[in-house]
Amino acid sequence: HGGDSRSGHADRSRMNLRIAEQATSDSKVLAFAHGGDYIVSGTKWEQWRLWLSQHELATLEDGRVLPIIPTRGNHDGGPIYFEVFDLDEKKERWHTTTLGKDVALVTLDTNGSAGGQAKWLENELKRLRPAVRWLLVQYHRPMYPAVKGPPEQAAIFCPLFDKYNVDIALEADGHCMKRTVPIRGGKKDPTGVVYVGEGGLGVGQRKPDQDRWYLKNGGKAGSAHHVMRLDFAPDDLRVRFVLMEGSTWDDHTIQSRNP
Repeated sequence: HGGDSRSGHADRSRMNLRIAEQATSDSKVLAFAHGGDYIVSGTKWEQWRLWLSQHELATLEDGRVLPIIPTRGNHDGGPIYFEVFDLDEKKERWHTTTLGKDVALVTLDTNGSAGGQAKWLENELKRLRPAVRWLLVQYHRPMYPAVKGPPEQAAIFCPLFDKYNVDIALEADGHCMKRTVPIRGGKKDPTGVVYVGEGGLGVGQRKPDQDRWYLKNGGKAGSAHHVMRLDFAPDDLRVRFVLMEGSTWDDHTIQSRNP
């Protein structure tokens, strides 16, 4: 998972090579979940065309291209996003992707009304929670941001994440790195949701606010281009922030709620 590739084209290309290297080194890598903001202006095809061309650098040595699980960012307005990723603009603004029988990734749209997604989200989380071992969500604007303020969707999304015991939330938009403490009910709680992000696939990095309570005493924040690697096992989920040159900034393990 990674997000925010709309600028810094040289670094964007380097991160595509990093993604290819990660996948080439381990054939178990299945897909790439993009957190949104692919380009600067979503209505300009020439920007999408350049992004698609540079994304070819993520082609693996054997010719395979990782499937993209897309998220819509605030820079991705207009119909081209839906055309590029073959999504129905009216019916697939939010959607679920299953990886095998144990993992489900629910994709939301922080550009749209939370109220419009709330009923669908609750029904989807209710359906998935007993059926899968690992339940993830992804969207663009962070609920517990390291740089900006939270979006209006947080008041609706976060209680549902808590209610249905989401394991991890994948975020973008902030142009930094962060891993929160586990959060439930707006407080640190060992049974809560871990929120990670916030986008480093080429854009210039911002300085996170290290004083926010959810980034201290077990949380972490920083600034560097990165992609996150998620490895699923029966008993734990391992999340690693891999930097451009291949080193690891953070290596965190989440225990399964259903041992």
